[in-house]
Amino acid sequence: FKNSDIPVIIGGDFNFSPDSESYKLIGTCFNDAAEIRGNPQNTIPSDNPRARIDYIFVSKKHNWTIKEVKVIRSEASDHLPVLVTLELKEKLQE
Repeated sequence: FKNSDIPVIIGGDFNFSPDSESYKLIGTCFNDAAEIRGNPQNTIPSDNPRARIDYIFVSKKHNWTIKEVKVIRSEASDHLPVLVTLELKEKLQE
């Protein structure tokens, strides 16, 4: 993904915490939308969230505006859904 000209968004249950090596590794190519926005929230368990393992990541090579990040209260799963509103601007110059 580092050399891709295609904007990439990936999201889901990654089963790692923000202080893990896996998070650091994915951070070499992607930015965490909640961190960009400055409002990361816990997502699991849904009835009393105590950890954050669900993320939306956006490719670093592109100019994203993260307009909003919400963790939605729901009992549909053991995880809370993460909703991100974003805008893709022009590609960053290398």
